[in-house]
Amino acid sequence: MNQQTTITSQLARQEPKVVSLMVLPESAEEVALILEENFAPGMAPRLTRVRMPTGGRTTWSVPSSGGNEETDTLVGVVLTQHYARAYWHGEASPGQAPDCSSQDGITGVGEPGGPCEKCPLNRWGSSPKGGRAKACNQTHRLYLLRSGENLPILLALSPGSLTNMLQYQTDLSREGLSIKGVVTSFGLVQDRNKAQQVYAKVAPTRVGILSEEDKAKVRAIGIALAAVVSGVAIEPDYSPPDNAPDEGEGERDGRLPDAPPPVTTPPTNIPRPDATGLTG
Repeated sequence: MNQQTTITSQLARQEPKVVSLMVLPESAEEVALILEENFAPGMAPRLTRVRMPTGGRTTWSVPSSGGNEETDTLVGVVLTQHYARAYWHGEASPGQAPDCSSQDGITGVGEPGGPCEKCPLNRWGSSPKGGRAKACNQTHRLYLLRSGENLPILLALSPGSLTNMLQYQTDLSREGLSIKGVVTSFGLVQDRNKAQQVYAKVAPTRVGILSEEDKAKVRAIGIALAAVVSGVAIEPDYSPPDNAPDEGEGERDGRLPDAPPPVTTPPTNIPRPDATGLTG
């Protein structure tokens, strides 16, 4: 039995139950009003970013004012989510805006821009590092509200985690549950790509179901948050081998938008972007 089957089987064996381990804001309306008043159109909160660990580590590192907090799991409720894509011409450094990005994983803004599905940088094998990887990085952004907090953390899943996450969401749908109505524990497990490089991927598990009152709160906060997170800057959220050649297979298994057929060499006709084309 493979690892994903084990995770899915464990999820199926859990009995749905209402839990009270989540301490949510007392008033969803107050949180929505605070977001509206603090962040004008075009502004976005500077959320705590939790990146996928490198080197196959199976612990999360959560930035805080007192230093990084190491934890095996991240537990909370997903307020909102979306795919994101980003392309950097050359090596990207922390905080560097991408040359082209997409906040919905469908349409790119910048250079080259346009429909992501048709972009040559979205082809298998387009990475200048060789192999089957793509030049354009894809992530699944999750805005996770932890117990007792008013703002979520931003968790950006790398390509190798997309299949596990989509399987989890499919399992929830099969049970008639919304990801916004359950408490999810995000663990990490190790895997290897075809080059035998070890990397970590997410292993989400449902640990409880919210009450109807708390579900309504989460949905209301999520709607308010979705209006402002589109302005949250896209930065490098993971490092190789998380975009290793064979990890992209998960994107097809998860039925993400298909890219053009693989190419054997990186595209050479992509123009170097002008600085004015950068987006955050």
